[in-house]
Amino acid sequence: MASAMGLKRLLREKVTSVTLAHFNKIIGSDNLSMVKLLRIPLAKLQEINPDRFSKILLVDGQPYHHEAFNDFKYDAGNSAIEAFGRFGSAGGHRAKARAEIPSANLKAHFTKGDHANLAEFVIRQFDKCVEM
Repeated sequence: MASAMGLKRLLREKVTSVTLAHFNKIIGSDNLSMVKLLRIPLAKLQEINPDRFSKILLVDGQPYHHEAFNDFKYDAGNSAIEAFGRFGSAGGHRAKARAEIPSANLKAHFTKGDHANLAEFVIRQFDKCVEM
């Protein structure tokens, strides 16, 4: 839940809207409290029409965890390669992606400890490979 909220915050100035969805019943007391106290609007994944969205981002889940994911098209591995491959090692497959970038390869983009610019850098890299 916290990861999804963080991603939503990173995207707030880049997209028109963000829909947070879940496919299982939320039973963890920490997540239930977060949803209630922060009044987080959630949709059920099974009730979402994928055609309404131009981009789909999956956080804290795997496509094979639920059949509802079958309706959504994405390729995490190729997105990682396009966004970060020239800076280091990046790749994956449809469901998972990873990028490992040596800090020396990023010196031209921001200084050490500059976390605000790091977040913007990550978003810019995805913007370059994926129209938002």
